[in-house]
Amino acid sequence: MEAKPFDIFERPVVSVKIDLSCPIEITHTEVLSDDRGRCRAYIDIINVSSRPIRRIEGHAHWLSETGAELAQMDLVFEGMRLISHAHAQLTVAGEVPAAHDIALEPTEVAFSDFSQSWSTEDSELVEYEFTPEPPGARLDRLRGIAGKDAVCYPEARGRYWLCVCGRLNPGGSHSCARCMRGRERVFAALREDGPRGDFSNRLARRERFEARREELRLQYERANRRKRERRIRILTITAISVLIVATLIMVGILLGYIVY
Repeated sequence: MEAKPFDIFERPVVSVKIDLSCPIEITHTEVLSDDRGRCRAYIDIINVSSRPIRRIEGHAHWLSETGAELAQMDLVFEGMRLISHAHAQLTVAGEVPAAHDIALEPTEVAFSDFSQSWSTEDSELVEYEFTPEPPGARLDRLRGIAGKDAVCYPEARGRYWLCVCGRLNPGGSHSCARCMRGRERVFAALREDGPRGDFSNRLARRERFEARREELRLQYERANRRKRERRIRILTITAISVLIVATLIMVGILLGYIVY
C-alpha cells in the first residue's frame, strides 16, 4: 500500500511505503461523511501490471484525522475489467463516525486470463524517500520537458530507480510501472547529476519551440480574424446592395403603377 504521492509540496521530503509486486497502485483517496456517521470512500487506483484485472480482495482501514484506525472491513471487488495501466475508482460505504481517510490493503488480485493470482505472499514492500521540486520556474521547466506529472529528478538507487513521477521501480524494469516512461530516456534527458549544459540546452530548445508555437498561434488567430472581418464587410456590402436594388425595384413598380 502506498502513501498518497501527489499532494506533496508542503513537505521538503516525501516518505513512501510501497509494495512493488502489487498489480495495483493507489493514487488518491477521499472520504465524504454526513452528521449521522455514514461515510463513503473513493479510492483511485491504476493497474500497473501487464494483465487485465477481474477481482480485487483486501481490507479497508478507516482512519481518523490523526491517522488512527477507527474500523476495519473486508472488501471484494468482482466483475472488473481493468486493463493494463487503466485507471479505476473503487467505492466503499460504511458507518464510521469521524472517518477522515481510508487505506486499502490488497490481499489478492485475480487476473482476467485466469493466470496465477497475486497475493501478499508475493509482497515486496519497500520504503523510500524523495525530494520533490518546489513550485517555481525550475519545476515549470522540468514539467515542460518531462510532463505535467513530473515532480522530481530521476535517480539510480542500487537495486531500484526513481522515476520523475516519484515512483520507485525495480532496477531491472525498463519503464516506470506508474507512468510508463522509459528508464533510459528519462535518465538521458532529466538526470539531475547529468551534464548541466545538455539539460540547459534541452530547456532552451523547448522554450524556443514553445515561443515559436505561441507566435504561430497568434499569427493564425490574427489571419482568421482578418478573414472574418473581410467576410463580414462583404456580407454587409452585399446586403446593402440587395436592399438598394430591392428598393429601386419597388420604387419603379410604384411609379409605373401611378403613371398607369
